[in-house]
Amino acid sequence: MIKAFVVVSLTWWLILFPSAGMTQEGKSTKLNYVGITAGGAFPEDLESSERTLFHTSLPDANLSDALMLGVRLGYTPQMWYKMSPIVVELEASMITKTDAKSANYVFNPVGSSVTFATDIFVRDIMLNFLLRHPYGRVHPFAGFGLGWTWFDIENARLILEPGFTWPGTASGVNNQGDLSDDAFGYQFLLGVSFDLTDTVSLDLGYRYFQTEPEFKFRQAAYTEFEAPVDLNVKMTYKTHVIGFGLSLWF
Repeated sequence: MIKAFVVVSLTWWLILFPSAGMTQEGKSTKLNYVGITAGGAFPEDLESSERTLFHTSLPDANLSDALMLGVRLGYTPQMWYKMSPIVVELEASMITKTDAKSANYVFNPVGSSVTFATDIFVRDIMLNFLLRHPYGRVHPFAGFGLGWTWFDIENARLILEPGFTWPGTASGVNNQGDLSDDAFGYQFLLGVSFDLTDTVSLDLGYRYFQTEPEFKFRQAAYTEFEAPVDLNVKMTYKTHVIGFGLSLWF
């Protein structure tokens, strides 16, 4: 994934470089910007592995599409002879409610498959490093970001097939409640920025984002003679985001 993104990023930047304006029409005095970002998030299936007993992979959970919203604060260093193509950006963003559902998520108690269902919310703070052509009115850019992610799953449920109940209960639903974890996250960015005026730019771009939180689930016992089992489940969350943004330079 990383090698492929590097190749695509360099190709993208080099192809658009001639059209970005090769002339250096003076040095810009606008080095800072604030911006907003919005877009569609299209996550891949949620990969999970149980890390308590056998370190086994679990069936992937299907995730619904969601909305991504963010705010950005950026700075473009200026060298003594020209504008630097490197941009440093601090970004805070969130991915709104994503529905997750997977059959046969855990082990097979009392002859029934188990469906895992929950709602997912993702928030992060990232430090992005971008390579952006500084001159002209069209600015291709590519880069990566590193940061921290807060991953929330709400109303998590382990659901048995109709007609089955968890041992010792009269319910086929094992409620896990709300769970949260924070973990390292990273992203790759690719796009192009258009100067609408001397102070306002429109950004169009793509990003790939990934993080790996870990949660502890309390699974009801398989029989009424056994104790409940705690399962440590590591999840790998990957999403593709296509979005746009507006930046105000000052």
